Amino acid sequence: MVQVTYKMTLEDKKHKQEELETLKAKRDLLYKQRAVAVSFGSDGENFSNNEVDCIDMEIQTLLQQISSLEQEINNAEIVKIGECDGIPTVDFGCCVVMAVEYKDGEKEEMRLIIQTSGSQKSEEYLTCTPNSPLFAEIAGKHIGDSGVMSCVANGCNIQYDYKILDITYPNLCNPQ
Repeated sequence: MVQVTYKMTLEDKKHKQEELETLKAKRDLLYKQRAVAVSFGSDGENFSNNEVDCIDMEIQTLLQQISSLEQEINNAEIVKIGECDGIPTVDFGCCVVMAVEYKDGEKEEMRLIIQTSGSQKSEEYLTCTPNSPLFAEIAGKHIGDSGVMSCVANGCNIQYDYKILDITYPNLCNPQ
């Protein structure tokens, strides 16, 4: 079995651990609520306790979220935020502006922050995670570099040409 690693900063890992503790506390509360609901019984032989069923669904969702977070935390690869030390390079923590042209001729400009999801919110920049296929494609590129990005998701094949227009670092792109 291949072990997947999740790139994140120490701060990201701390936030994920806090989120995990919150989810575990909510799970424990739901277990208590379920025990109380079970004590009320059911409406008869062929009827279930709807409250127990609803709580069971919530618990199942939480258990999946907890498992996912535990996997990310346990397989975290701690990375440092990249710094501009001469020639700007696409790296974890930078902001990237790309010109994109799709195969149908449509063009757009993409503004990305390379970070783990949920790190910093910005209305101007989209989050591109360091574990994504797009980051794998553009990591290490410089201003003026170009290429072709291909990705298949849910049976949909997307392909576009891109060119790196600008690379800045958090103190310069000022994400909100």
